[in-house]
Formats: sequence, structure tokens, C-alpha cells
Amino acid sequence: MPLIVVGTLWFVWFVSWWASAKWSSTPVKRAGLRREVPNRIVTILGAYGLFARLPARIDPLLLDLRGHAVLSWACVALVALGFAFTWWARVHLGRLWSATVTRKPDHHVVDTGPYAVVRHPIYTGIIAAAIGTALVRGYVLSFVGVA
Repeated sequence: MPLIVVGTLWFVWFVSWWASAKWSSTPVKRAGLRREVPNRIVTILGAYGLFARLPARIDPLLLDLRGHAVLSWACVALVALGFAFTWWARVHLGRLWSATVTRKPDHHVVDTGPYAVVRHPIYTGIIAAAIGTALVRGYVLSFVGVA
């Protein structure tokens, strides 16, 4: 059951994250495609590693939390808190948010809200969610995907 909840959290986060891109203002300048492609490839490979299901003989289960309900649900909570942190950061950025490296009108460094806590709260939240997911899944490849 925790694995289903984690999958649902990722799905809801992903769909809502991209659906809300309309909140963002039009960029003044974008990074070139050549700079973006390597980042996208690494992200796709990481997501594959995090969510892939390989036979146990290829990808052994390192951590089996099925008998530890409290730990499993704690990992689910970590995923949910990670996503909540990303949304706090995104809402705080408002129209300055962008899915790629861009410069926006009225661009400035944001150092309030979640940005007063950590410099990159969106990345921090996604990493926390990925760690929680890898712990619930328990496979080697999931931890490779986090890395």
C-alpha cells in the first residue's frame, strides 16, 4: 500500500507541476538547447532508475520495509513533505519560476520563504521525495536513480 501511495504522489505532483506552468511569465532569455539536453537526459535516466522494475536477480532488494509499517509510512511522509516543500518554493517564486534556465522580466535573487532555508528548495524537495521513494522500493537501481 505505501508503494501505491508513493506512486500516486509522484503522478499527482508531476501532472500538477507541469499543468501549472502557465503561472510563469514569458522569459527574456533562455539557455540554448545544447545546454539543456544533457540535464534532461540525466533526469530521464534518474527517473528510470528510480521507478524501473527489474527482476530481483538483476536488481536485488536491499531493503524490505514490507514488514515495517511505521518505517514504510515514514518514507511516504518524506515523499509528501518533499513535494510540499517544492510547491512552497514554486508558489513563493510565482511568475519567476521556469522549467528551464531562463532570465525573466524583473529577475532578482529570491532569498525569502523556502529560499531563506535552503538555496535550492525545489531540488531539495525532489531529492527528499526520491530518497523516500527509493527507501520504500528498496531496490539498488532505485538508489542509483536518486544519485
